[in-house]
Amino acid sequence: MQAATEDDLDTFDWALLGHLGLGLHNSARAIVHSLTHGFFIRTAAGPYQRNLQHLTRLSAELAFVGDVTLGLLGGELKRRERVSARLGDLLSHLYLASALLRHHASAADPESERPFLEWGLAWCLHRAETALSHLLDNYPAPRLGILLKWLVMPWGHRHAPPSDRLDVAVARLLQAPNPARERLTAGIFLPTKADEPITRLERALAAELEAEPIRRRLRQAIREGKIGAGPKGLDEAVRQALITPEEANTLSEADALIQEVIAVDAFSPEPKREA
Repeated sequence: MQAATEDDLDTFDWALLGHLGLGLHNSARAIVHSLTHGFFIRTAAGPYQRNLQHLTRLSAELAFVGDVTLGLLGGELKRRERVSARLGDLLSHLYLASALLRHHASAADPESERPFLEWGLAWCLHRAETALSHLLDNYPAPRLGILLKWLVMPWGHRHAPPSDRLDVAVARLLQAPNPARERLTAGIFLPTKADEPITRLERALAAELEAEPIRRRLRQAIREGKIGAGPKGLDEAVRQALITPEEANTLSEADALIQEVIAVDAFSPEPKREA
């Protein structure tokens, strides 16, 4: 831009050739990595090498599609908000995935946080690929969009969202006190007043963790037909010495705390207005 303003044609020609060379390099890199699905990308060795290859491949595809889109729309790209938003979504999820890997590498106990990382990477890669697919499906030039999608997504959608197995692994980490959960929630404000919703929720969680082994014994006794369900079954379990009175109190306290957490506000109905 400076060379064009100053009518410096020599500098302008070199700068233009540099931009064209970068664009050709980005396009060739994106197409080759897309066709090979990033298998030959050189990255740091380790358990997440394949994820790094996927991030590098998607970054090349973003650079290529971004160059083509900017060349097609120019300054109008700012007004095509859905196009620019989807490019931004792709960039954002690549950034988030990179941050996840960086955070995991610097964690004191990375193995305990592995479910968090794997869930986050699966989600980011899936969302990034989805943003790219939606961009090309709704491209301003439909025929060019079809060509670009054939070039950068020749194998279709390859990144699935987080599996149920990962959902369960993450949920288990979040539902019990452990170092991984403490590091994940570090810096989050925790109120100390007993009537605060988060305080009640934490108390209910701790009480339920204490009551869970007792509940398992009661469920087994119900399946075996020793006791019935409900409050009468709890009293019968105490009479049969299946649980102690203290354990029955633990269950009752946990149930009370849970009911307090899930309770909703109740309002009296408004009186009907006269027509």
